[in-house]
Amino acid sequence: MTTLLKLNILGNLSQQRCYLSTSPILHSWFVKLTNVTQVNTEAAVPKHTRKRNYPLTYEQRQFPKLIGHTKTWNTFNTSNLRDGKRKAEIVSDDLFLRQFIYGTWHSLFVTELIIKRRHNMIILSGLVTRTIHPRRMYFLIGLAITSAYMAKYIVRDIAAYVGPAKDVMSLAKVEIKLDAVPVGKNAVFEWRNKPIFVRHRTAQEIAREQGVNVAQLRDPQNDADRVQKSEWLIVIGICTHLGCIPIANAGEFGGYYCPCHGSHYDASGRIRKGPAPLNLEVPQYVFKDDSTVVIG
Repeated sequence: MTTLLKLNILGNLSQQRCYLSTSPILHSWFVKLTNVTQVNTEAAVPKHTRKRNYPLTYEQRQFPKLIGHTKTWNTFNTSNLRDGKRKAEIVSDDLFLRQFIYGTWHSLFVTELIIKRRHNMIILSGLVTRTIHPRRMYFLIGLAITSAYMAKYIVRDIAAYVGPAKDVMSLAKVEIKLDAVPVGKNAVFEWRNKPIFVRHRTAQEIAREQGVNVAQLRDPQNDADRVQKSEWLIVIGICTHLGCIPIANAGEFGGYYCPCHGSHYDASGRIRKGPAPLNLEVPQYVFKDDSTVVIG
């Protein structure tokens, strides 16, 4: 007769119930690794002595080398057969129970397990937890540490390969001390391999550039839109025509002059004459304080 099993399991929040029809194929799926405590079993099929007057004891049924393995399933059974004689200490289906419980859930608390077989019934209750062999545990711990160590260097190498070079990062922002630029002079700094013109404008230059009629300009821009502080003009020193570097404090408009093709810029960096189509580019910058500016 097919063995019927009923397993009542107490989960974290609810009680689950599972009915399984067991077979030799199903048994082969299960692994024998459980730790069982507080086991009480009743109504197992007893094996009798030669005279068939009393059931065998637990030690009589098991080989010495198996006693230590199966002792946790020490049971007390009562026969349900008619005219059954008495209770006897016995171990029944130890291997099957271990395989079944281990293969059912990862970790569970067994409250009732019923195996119905003809006229006899086994009721087993106890705490069951899944365990891992120490050798397997050492392997898993070592694998986890090795994987984390390798992942660290892989991520670092990928970030170093994809990210910008160190020299580029170092030039991403440039801090300039404005105290080194006197009034009426222009200083040149390097930022991202580009020349940066920092011009300390005089009051006359500021008034002149603010009074320009922008409607007459090729690339119309007010002076106030190109500076954050009126006395400081900060532009990229590359001509917008073909990329030459203009000369500061030169040209017909007192700003910058490109000798390559004759482009003239005023003291606000706006194109006033020549082939250049656009004004000198204004980089992104912020004043850290009154005497320090950070470009980038």
